[in-house]
Amino acid sequence: MLREIRDLITFFTIIPLGKGRIEGAAKYFFLSPLVVGGLVGGLSGLIGLLLSLSVKGFLPGMVALFTSFLLTGFHHLDGLMDFSDALMAHGSVENRVKALHDKYPGSAAIASAVLNISASLMAVSKITGMDLLMAFIAAEIASRCAALTVLYLGPPASFSKLGLTFSKEIYGKHGRYSLGLFGPLIALYVVLRFKGVIMILVSFLIGIILDILANKTINGVSGDVCGAAIEISRTATLLIFC
Repeated sequence: MLREIRDLITFFTIIPLGKGRIEGAAKYFFLSPLVVGGLVGGLSGLIGLLLSLSVKGFLPGMVALFTSFLLTGFHHLDGLMDFSDALMAHGSVENRVKALHDKYPGSAAIASAVLNISASLMAVSKITGMDLLMAFIAAEIASRCAALTVLYLGPPASFSKLGLTFSKEIYGKHGRYSLGLFGPLIALYVVLRFKGVIMILVSFLIGIILDILANKTINGVSGDVCGAAIEISRTATLLIFC
């Protein structure tokens, strides 16, 4: 169990805990909201909180947001950009998959990144002190619930090795999905009451919407779709918190 938790942290963050196994990360992905989300949100929010003790204004929130991007290696933001290009591509599924894998970002990718970051900055600029810590912990936890929902609903896209690996462990697995969703729901309700419940529900709905879009666009879900779900959900839940 501890080894698989280390696999989760190693696979989804840049925190050096040794060489992680993708199989272990996939098997316990249902714990990622609390383990990875809690860790990334806690570290990001703590840095923002400490900075806010001496610096006022939007800077603490901006630094906390950048820390979140840095801890996850900007991979989720990259997923949002890639999936945005696929959504806006014309023609067949093959053309959309080609746009998804294009190493050069298109106009949709750039626009989605700018809008997502701008909305997040607008939200965190209004949050200070201890609330900044709580906001990032809650938002990072809730955002992983969106990715969990995407993988649970599936199905995995045939071209996505990463999607196939993770979907094998969560696609249609009611028990794991329930634990992965209701654990964060209970935790955020205890801390934030109704606001915490709303954050989880919004992330759940975002996961459903992105799953539908992914199936219509690229015939299944992939790592990029999960990354997009995390980015959009974090922004949405930060806006709810503020």
